[in-house]
Amino acid sequence: RVPIDFAQQSLAAVLAPYVDDTRAVAIIEGVLLYLDRDQLSATARAVRALAPAVTVLCDEMSPAFFARAGHATHDRLQQFGAPFQIQGVNVPGVWRSAGFREVQRTSIPVRMAELGRGPFPRWLLKTFLRSFAAGYVVAEWESVRT
Repeated sequence: RVPIDFAQQSLAAVLAPYVDDTRAVAIIEGVLLYLDRDQLSATARAVRALAPAVTVLCDEMSPAFFARAGHATHDRLQQFGAPFQIQGVNVPGVWRSAGFREVQRTSIPVRMAELGRGPFPRWLLKTFLRSFAAGYVVAEWESVRT
Protein backbone atom coordinates (compact mmCIF):
# COMPACT_ATOMS: atom_id res chain seq x y z
CA ARG A 1 0.00 0.00 0.00
CA VAL A 2 1.26 3.40 -0.97
CA PRO A 3 -0.56 6.32 0.66
CA ILE A 4 -0.83 9.53 -1.35
CA ASP A 5 -2.67 12.82 -1.27
CA PHE A 6 -3.21 13.45 -4.98
CA ALA A 7 -3.94 17.13 -4.32
CA GLN A 8 -0.59 17.66 -2.57
CA GLN A 9 1.81 15.02 -3.91
CA SER A 10 3.12 13.73 -7.20
CA LEU A 11 2.42 10.02 -7.69
CA ALA A 12 5.60 9.70 -9.76
CA ALA A 13 7.63 11.01 -6.80
CA VAL A 14 5.81 8.78 -4.31
CA LEU A 15 6.38 5.71 -6.52
CA ALA A 16 10.05 6.52 -7.31
CA PRO A 17 11.43 4.18 -4.58
CA TYR A 18 9.47 1.30 -6.12
CA VAL A 19 10.73 1.65 -9.69
CA ASP A 20 12.08 -1.71 -10.81
CA ASP A 21 13.79 -3.02 -13.92
CA THR A 22 11.69 -6.19 -14.18
CA ARG A 23 7.94 -6.25 -13.49
CA ALA A 24 5.36 -4.39 -11.40
CA VAL A 25 1.75 -4.93 -10.43
CA ALA A 26 -0.37 -1.96 -9.38
CA ILE A 27 -3.77 -2.37 -7.75
CA ILE A 28 -5.73 0.85 -7.81
CA GLU A 29 -9.08 0.52 -6.08
CA GLY A 30 -11.53 3.18 -5.08
CA VAL A 31 -9.26 5.95 -6.36
CA LEU A 32 -9.90 6.74 -10.02
CA LEU A 33 -13.36 8.22 -9.44
CA TYR A 34 -11.85 11.00 -7.36
CA LEU A 35 -9.23 12.05 -9.92
CA ASP A 36 -9.76 14.66 -12.59
CA ARG A 37 -8.54 14.06 -16.15
CA ASP A 38 -5.06 15.52 -15.55
CA GLN A 39 -4.56 13.56 -12.31
CA LEU A 40 -5.71 10.35 -14.01
CA SER A 41 -3.32 10.89 -16.92
CA ALA A 42 -0.44 11.59 -14.53
CA THR A 43 -1.37 8.46 -12.55
CA ALA A 44 -1.35 6.27 -15.67
CA ARG A 45 2.02 7.66 -16.77
CA ALA A 46 3.54 7.24 -13.29
CA VAL A 47 2.35 3.64 -13.04
CA ARG A 48 3.63 2.90 -16.57
CA ALA A 49 7.08 4.21 -15.54
CA LEU A 50 7.35 1.70 -12.67
CA ALA A 51 8.90 -1.09 -14.74
CA PRO A 52 9.31 -2.40 -18.27
CA ALA A 53 6.34 -4.71 -17.68
CA VAL A 54 3.42 -3.39 -15.63
CA THR A 55 0.02 -4.93 -14.87
CA VAL A 56 -2.72 -2.70 -13.48
CA LEU A 57 -5.92 -3.84 -11.79
CA CYS A 58 -8.42 -1.06 -11.17
CA ASP A 59 -12.10 -0.42 -10.78
CA GLU A 60 -13.74 1.68 -13.48
CA MET A 61 -17.21 3.20 -13.71
CA SER A 62 -18.69 4.33 -17.02
CA PRO A 63 -20.51 7.66 -17.29
CA ALA A 64 -23.73 5.73 -18.07
CA PHE A 65 -23.40 3.63 -14.91
CA PHE A 66 -22.68 6.76 -12.88
CA ALA A 67 -25.78 8.45 -14.31
CA ARG A 68 -27.92 5.45 -13.46
CA ALA A 69 -26.52 4.20 -10.16
CA GLY A 70 -23.68 6.39 -8.92
CA HIS A 71 -25.49 9.59 -8.01
CA ALA A 72 -26.63 8.50 -4.55
CA THR A 73 -23.11 7.50 -3.56
CA HIS A 74 -21.65 10.63 -5.14
CA ASP A 75 -24.11 12.93 -3.41
CA ARG A 76 -23.32 11.36 -0.03
CA LEU A 77 -19.54 11.54 -0.56
CA GLN A 78 -19.80 15.11 -1.77
CA GLN A 79 -21.26 16.04 1.63
CA PHE A 80 -17.94 14.88 3.12
CA GLY A 81 -15.91 16.89 0.60
CA ALA A 82 -14.99 13.96 -1.66
CA PRO A 83 -16.89 14.40 -4.95
CA PHE A 84 -16.28 12.15 -7.93
CA GLN A 85 -14.20 13.94 -10.58
CA ILE A 86 -14.13 11.31 -13.31
CA GLN A 87 -17.55 11.92 -14.83
CA GLY A 88 -17.23 12.11 -18.58
CA VAL A 89 -13.57 11.03 -18.64
CA ASN A 90 -12.73 8.21 -21.06
CA VAL A 91 -10.79 6.11 -18.54
CA PRO A 92 -9.86 3.31 -20.98
CA GLY A 93 -8.61 5.97 -23.41
CA VAL A 94 -6.33 7.40 -20.73
CA TRP A 95 -4.81 3.97 -20.01
CA ARG A 96 -4.28 3.35 -23.75
CA SER A 97 -2.64 6.75 -24.19
CA ALA A 98 -0.22 5.92 -21.38
CA GLY A 99 0.93 2.72 -23.13
CA PHE A 100 -1.40 0.03 -21.80
CA ARG A 101 -3.64 -2.51 -23.47
CA GLU A 102 -6.75 -3.96 -21.93
CA VAL A 103 -6.51 -7.62 -20.91
CA GLN A 104 -9.96 -8.17 -19.42
CA ARG A 105 -12.94 -6.56 -17.73
CA THR A 106 -14.88 -8.26 -14.94
CA SER A 107 -18.34 -6.89 -14.21
CA ILE A 108 -18.75 -6.02 -10.54
CA PRO A 109 -22.58 -6.29 -10.64
CA VAL A 110 -22.39 -9.72 -12.35
CA ARG A 111 -19.81 -10.96 -9.87
CA MET A 112 -21.97 -9.71 -6.99
CA ALA A 113 -24.93 -11.61 -8.45
CA GLU A 114 -22.83 -14.77 -8.75
CA LEU A 115 -21.99 -14.42 -5.06
CA GLY A 116 -25.64 -13.82 -4.16
CA ARG A 117 -24.90 -10.25 -3.04
CA GLY A 118 -26.32 -8.06 -5.80
CA PRO A 119 -29.73 -6.49 -6.26
CA PHE A 120 -30.24 -8.18 -9.65
CA PRO A 121 -30.02 -11.84 -10.67
CA ARG A 122 -27.20 -12.80 -13.03
CA TRP A 123 -29.57 -13.73 -15.89
CA LEU A 124 -31.10 -10.24 -15.82
CA LEU A 125 -27.66 -8.60 -15.92
CA LYS A 126 -26.61 -10.85 -18.81
CA THR A 127 -29.74 -10.07 -20.86
CA PHE A 128 -31.72 -6.89 -20.26
CA LEU A 129 -29.20 -5.03 -18.09
CA ARG A 130 -26.01 -5.67 -20.10
CA SER A 131 -25.00 -2.01 -20.26
CA PHE A 132 -25.53 -1.70 -16.50
CA ALA A 133 -23.44 -4.84 -15.91
CA ALA A 134 -20.65 -3.51 -18.15
CA GLY A 135 -20.65 -0.09 -16.51
CA TYR A 136 -18.84 -0.94 -13.28
CA VAL A 137 -15.88 -3.27 -13.69
CA VAL A 138 -12.54 -4.41 -12.45
CA ALA A 139 -10.28 -3.83 -15.43
CA GLU A 140 -6.91 -5.45 -16.03
CA TRP A 141 -4.40 -3.53 -18.11
CA GLU A 142 -0.88 -4.47 -19.11
CA SER A 143 1.85 -2.30 -20.51
CA VAL A 144 2.57 -2.46 -24.20
CA ARG A 145 6.17 -3.34 -24.93
CA THR A 146 8.07 -0.56 -26.57
